[in-house]
Amino acid sequence: MIETIDLSGLWQFQFHEPAGQDARQLPVAPYTDAIALPGTVDLAAKAPLNPQMTDTFLMAHLTRKHPFVGWGWYERTFEVCPEQDGRYFHLVLERPHWETTLWLDGLRVGSAESLCIPHRFSLGRLSAGTHTLTLRVDNTIRYAVGDANSFQGFYDLAHSVTDHTQTNWNGVVGRLELQVSDHLMIEALELYPDAGRATLELRVTLRNQGDPRSSEAVVLHTAVTLSDGRTVDLPAELLALDSAHTTYVWTVTLPADAPRWDEFSPALHEVTVSLEQDALVLDQQIQNFGLRDFATRGQQFTINGRPVLLRGTLDCCIFPLTGHPPTDVESWREVYRAVQAYGLNHVRFHSYCPPEAAFQAADELGLYLHVETPVWPELGGDPVLDDFIRREARRIVQEYGHHPSFCILAVGNEPHGEGQHAFLAQFQQEWRTRDPRRVYTGCSGWPHLIENGFHSTPEPRAHRWGEGLDSRFNREALDTCQNLSGWNLFAVPTVTHEMGQWCAFPNLDEIARYSGPVAARNFEFVRDDLAAKGMLPLAHDFLMASGHLQTRLYKEEIESALRTPDYGGIQLLGVQDFPGQGTALVGVMDAFWTPKPYSDPQQFQEFCGPLVPLWSSPRFTIDDGRLRGEVLISQYGPANLDGSVVNWTLRDAGETAQLSGTLSAGTLATGNVHTVGSLDVDVTALETPGQYELLLSVEGHEAEGETRQAQNRWTVWLYPPTQPEDDLEIVTSLDDAVLARLEAGASLIWAPPPETLYAASQMGFTTAFWNVLWTQGQPPHTMGLLCDPAHLALADFPTDMHSDWQWWELVHGRQALHLDRLGVALTPIVRVIDDWNTNRSLALLAEARVGRGRLIISSSDLMSDLERRPVARQMRRSLAQYLQALPSATLTELTPEQLLLLLGESPPAPTTLDSSRPTF
Repeated sequence: MIETIDLSGLWQFQFHEPAGQDARQLPVAPYTDAIALPGTVDLAAKAPLNPQMTDTFLMAHLTRKHPFVGWGWYERTFEVCPEQDGRYFHLVLERPHWETTLWLDGLRVGSAESLCIPHRFSLGRLSAGTHTLTLRVDNTIRYAVGDANSFQGFYDLAHSVTDHTQTNWNGVVGRLELQVSDHLMIEALELYPDAGRATLELRVTLRNQGDPRSSEAVVLHTAVTLSDGRTVDLPAELLALDSAHTTYVWTVTLPADAPRWDEFSPALHEVTVSLEQDALVLDQQIQNFGLRDFATRGQQFTINGRPVLLRGTLDCCIFPLTGHPPTDVESWREVYRAVQAYGLNHVRFHSYCPPEAAFQAADELGLYLHVETPVWPELGGDPVLDDFIRREARRIVQEYGHHPSFCILAVGNEPHGEGQHAFLAQFQQEWRTRDPRRVYTGCSGWPHLIENGFHSTPEPRAHRWGEGLDSRFNREALDTCQNLSGWNLFAVPTVTHEMGQWCAFPNLDEIARYSGPVAARNFEFVRDDLAAKGMLPLAHDFLMASGHLQTRLYKEEIESALRTPDYGGIQLLGVQDFPGQGTALVGVMDAFWTPKPYSDPQQFQEFCGPLVPLWSSPRFTIDDGRLRGEVLISQYGPANLDGSVVNWTLRDAGETAQLSGTLSAGTLATGNVHTVGSLDVDVTALETPGQYELLLSVEGHEAEGETRQAQNRWTVWLYPPTQPEDDLEIVTSLDDAVLARLEAGASLIWAPPPETLYAASQMGFTTAFWNVLWTQGQPPHTMGLLCDPAHLALADFPTDMHSDWQWWELVHGRQALHLDRLGVALTPIVRVIDDWNTNRSLALLAEARVGRGRLIISSSDLMSDLERRPVARQMRRSLAQYLQALPSATLTELTPEQLLLLLGESPPAPTTLDSSRPTF
């Protein structure tokens, strides 16, 4: 029977650079330090303090406090007791980083280099007494695993090794143990469940470490315990071992009604395989498995024959408190519970493979995992790298392939290289033939190969790389009639690659949480820059306002996928912040998998779940007295819903129902989106202007009689059909006549054309995409609006404190006012939040005293095409009412010369920061 010896604890430690030393030799210098394993050099702070901790702000990514790249030496002794004398010993290192070389009692055993699976060393038969293990860990980048963007000057980006996420650490984490065995042992056990046939195929590899020339008789016992407690026992198998390795394959027939595994019922069964000789158990392996078939049918994925829509996010190996992925199951449960709280059923591991515990937790909780080899590669040009990828894929499947959660395998992320097509086609051809347990694709993002089991593509996103202000949400007002059918053109499923990427402003309260091996120097720069500009008190409001806008962008982008018939799925980037690549704060959760202050997982789940009511309408700013649209239901639950009904309610700002009704939905078959019916509601009796909420809820019964229900909501704005006459005077330039009138006491609105405004920050409706630095200055550079709804200037303009879809009409095609050019502090009526790298004081609407007059400065167009622009009409009306009241006695006074500083030729957007804040 296998015994284990725990090797966790203190090991002797030293650095020793390879220069001038034979790599096969041990260091001659005595050890003068110690380190705790499992652990890393960064966590133990063994290397000198990073100078960037004190003399610069690094915006590329979090800052490693004690970085080290090179050889780390670890040594310890262990005892072989008399009872273990002459038995066989094996060393298991669960997650080293990266290459390990082992010596036993001064003799070199060998090396291992996987980034994905445990490193295992056979030590042979050991005698009783004290033995010494010496381990060298080298975290030097061995292969170009992350150099797909080397043509742009970006290296080492694969999340298996990059400092942009987990960091390129040195050490060993997870299990460190010796395994003690007899000469006969189970070397590998592979499980191949078939949910359709209710069978389990087992493939066991038996190893004879003794004399393989002499045949040995052994007995193999197999027992299966189902999740509901039933057992299946097989007769013992008598085998003759005539080789050092013997592979035996057999099939267990399970009860036809054995529980199946999926996201709704993650039933885990257990199989025990025992190797016996002369009535003694020599070895035993116990593995969990799920009875599930994950496949594709046409344009959809299926789980046990039922269509499934992947609602996923990326895991980019971001764990700031450790700098490495966790190896315990409970930590992964916490991650996955956070993911599921947002209605997701799927996780893609971007250019890395997680440890065993990640699969175990996903098995328990019912998540579909997409795993990649540890590369973001240039393919087909480096045969050494290509061979490493193939070997890593084989190792990953050998180690983790039995897990039901392991549903997708891809080579890696966004490849480059002229040889990529041939490499990826061959890779998939091999694996489809070799292992039917999952679906395969070449790489995430591209290319579209005929061999792909599904296509991962960025084209369906609302914002594609480089689109800037021409992307959907910056180009068009909200229209929920659109879906992704125009991109769903292939015979296999389409998955939206890295959907979203909408930023929120940094949460500066997070700075203190970075107590591990990395510091948030990027956040510290933002804090210090805001303080120097007198805007630090606004930081929390910037976070909240930009975050609410970010959530609305994610909502519509996700719903556009749910409205698409026969769609494959989405992979968000992401629900968690990405603190690298220029600092991409794209998550509704922070880097610690904690919801941000503005984020409500329950409300997010309303538009991102297995059952989601949808509202398809071309308009949300209504001035014709009719609320029109179609009701759809995205239904990917565990079973059909019978007797379904949809309730609709229109509520006012106080959440009081003003109008309501019901639609019969009948039977909603699982596995697609259904059109329930149309609504055309007369809203002329409701007060205008007004902000209202349309609430849709659906309820139905599954076959077993269980009730399933869900709800979703949208904000709509009702405006008067016409604009009453006003004497509001709007000028577009400050000529001498206008200035003379201001000096005489006139009240005017100045709305300079956008092309005349100085605009170092280009304004859009959305927040920044990914981030301004990594996209080389791609607009928009702004993060939405911030205002006080109680401000008298907005008394007749329904709004929250943040941007919402009605503001699109006032922002589209316009530029922000750069108040920081005035030379005096001016508090705007409506503030535009700038990118956190520049933190300019920007405005959409501001007010000042000029001479004896009163001037409102508007970046919005309040004059043109008002018949078709109800939002602009209403803002104009609200400002007209405001100007009838006495101005505030505290209005900031501006001179004509200062006002003209708002105009001028705009500089090109910076693509990098200055030398004190390097970008990459």
